[in-house]
Amino acid sequence: MTHHDDEDIRKRRPADEESEEPQGGGDDDIQIVDVEATDEAGVPLDRDEELRVKDEPEVDIVMEDEPPPRDSRQGERVAELEREVAALRDSSTEAREQLLRTAADFENFRRRTDRDRLEERRQASASIVKGLLPVLDGFGRALEQAKGLPEDASTKGFVDGMRLIESQLLDILKQAGLEAVDTSGIFDPTVHEALMQEGTEDAPHMSILAVFEPGYRLGGKLLRPARVKVAHNPSDAGRQAPSGADDGT
Repeated sequence: MTHHDDEDIRKRRPADEESEEPQGGGDDDIQIVDVEATDEAGVPLDRDEELRVKDEPEVDIVMEDEPPPRDSRQGERVAELEREVAALRDSSTEAREQLLRTAADFENFRRRTDRDRLEERRQASASIVKGLLPVLDGFGRALEQAKGLPEDASTKGFVDGMRLIESQLLDILKQAGLEAVDTSGIFDPTVHEALMQEGTEDAPHMSILAVFEPGYRLGGKLLRPARVKVAHNPSDAGRQAPSGADDGT
């Protein structure tokens, strides 16, 4: 080792010793410790993320299962809305019931109107047909009288023409619903009218002997009763007469 090397060691030693002495020396000095920022999992954050976390505002966390606070005014408003909904529901139910009643009344009115209209048509038809019955009776009497006329060509043609007109008129009336009352059996007071009674032992008691004027029904209803002559048989009078019949007619 040379003289120059010793000199260099002496020059460097004070500097190394000074650097080893503690700085700040006293118990009253405060040491500043830089705490490393971490996230919730304990992972260190870089500098930019640390600054961003510090700048974010604090947010209050509300649990989902906890209902938000509601003041009394809001509760009153909810109660008022519930009352309005109930009132609207009652009004809707009442309106529906009223609509059903109106529909039922209208259906009854329609049926009654149709029934009345049909009855008016029947009455009008009955009035027209009843007015034509004397014409039909006139043809019947005329043909009955023609039986006593001499049978020549002119008379026969006239009688045949009368029968044709009578047949055509009767067909038209039948299409309108006209039907003749049966007069071939026992007297029935519901459809027959006895104009006279004749004592006899050759026919059953209360049987119809002759027809003075035929009777007719229209649409199932009696339009005119048949006017007839009935038999009075004393030997057969003990038999029960038909309902409503009078042996002394």
